[in-house]
Amino acid sequence: MNVLDHTRAAAATAGIDATDMTLLRDGSNAVVRLPHHVVARVGAPGTSDNAARQVQVARWLAEYGITVVMPLAAPPHPTLVGDRPVTWWTELPEHRHSSPAELGAALQALHRLRQPNQPVLPPYDAFAGIDERITNAHHLDPADRHWLADRLAQLHRAVEHSTSTAPPASCTTTPGKETSSCRSPGATPSF
Repeated sequence: MNVLDHTRAAAATAGIDATDMTLLRDGSNAVVRLPHHVVARVGAPGTSDNAARQVQVARWLAEYGITVVMPLAAPPHPTLVGDRPVTWWTELPEHRHSSPAELGAALQALHRLRQPNQPVLPPYDAFAGIDERITNAHHLDPADRHWLADRLAQLHRAVEHSTSTAPPASCTTTPGKETSSCRSPGATPSF
């Protein structure tokens, strides 16, 4: 079953109109535009817990005034088709990219929030899934895949060393300025 078939089946279960769909992106999650400004996000097999957490996090952030793409209020999230989760979101209107100052202000507001009791947020893994993507990048020369895998291992070691000895960095932005300043009391890896 392809992504559009998954979306169509999930939409039928959820009572969402899927008469005219457009595949926008097919990456780690597929993103499909549906009628009435609805966007479906189709997750990889076995990722329903992660999909549900993404919906909870979006609602939590919105509750504290952080601008986010909003999940639809109904149906319940996610809608499962086999073991693939589908979540339902409000389509973004026409927009522009954020300026560095706007992005800095949003990040500052985000970092001021206390971690919620629910949903439980796992530690961030910057490398999640990269090794699998390298392994499955059969369009690349094997020597290039080997080089990428070696480089990934080096980065894993650098981050592991840096995070085991250094407290988190803190960053500040100044409204109206195009710069942010960050300071880390410990060593940071050289990428």
